[in-house]
Amino acid sequence: MPTYINVPQQPNEYDCAVFVMKWMELIDPTKLHGCCTYDIEQWTDPMLMEFRKKLVAKIILSKDNTKRSDAIRAAHEMR
Repeated sequence: MPTYINVPQQPNEYDCAVFVMKWMELIDPTKLHGCCTYDIEQWTDPMLMEFRKKLVAKIILSKDNTKRSDAIRAAHEMR
């Protein structure tokens, strides 16, 4: 039988994916019910915006991203 964890909702109507991805990063897989390193219910819109920026950078700069070099080159051209 799977264990379900009560996940709080994001504080806005558009950051659900960012909220869930960040929350998943913080789950302690060694504990049956999960444990977060800090209080999710206190996350604010500015905090989620910062999480979003970091997640985008992580995805774009991932070594598994086949378009990584194109993204880096485009960023350098924008500067």
